[in-house]
Amino acid sequence: MRVQGSCHCGRISYEAEVDPDSVHICNCTDCQMLTGSAFRVTVHAPKATFHLLTGQPKVYVKTADSGAKRRHSFCPDCGTPVNSSADTDEPLTYSLRVGCLKERAHLPPKKRNWLRSALAWAQNISGRFEICRGSKIGLTQRNEQHRPAPSTCRSAHRFASGMQSPMSAPRQFIAVLRAPPTRRFW
Repeated sequence: MRVQGSCHCGRISYEAEVDPDSVHICNCTDCQMLTGSAFRVTVHAPKATFHLLTGQPKVYVKTADSGAKRRHSFCPDCGTPVNSSADTDEPLTYSLRVGCLKERAHLPPKKRNWLRSALAWAQNISGRFEICRGSKIGLTQRNEQHRPAPSTCRSAHRFASGMQSPMSAPRQFIAVLRAPPTRRFW
């Protein structure tokens, strides 16, 4: 499958051929730390099919507990992780970050690894959400300070009951983890 990717700011762009069956979730603690999230989703691209179109990524060499080294490439402007590879000038493959690919909706994970370090709460989040009106951040004309707009929540069961599918929900609705009644995240 042909894919096109870029960093958030657009300085780095690339294209590659990937095997959709190679998409996987990594739950290792290094991936958790390097993404700032519970796991990382990647797809492998053979070196011969990976073509950097614009920009030059910055590289960070990570050393795992095992001593293995991997090059992690990211945009020097916006910091978006773009790919990783073996710590060599001639890697066999690149591990592309699925979130950076235009075709990400067509690349569901097929495998998971490092389950020992997987966070229990992140393994099955189905049914743990409420649909909430997202805060719109706007600038005031006078002092240019950010201020959130009021938010209201609607229960996720509205979607499950067939009243409206999540895909047809207005854009201002976002999903947030259902918090205990005394805490709010928005």
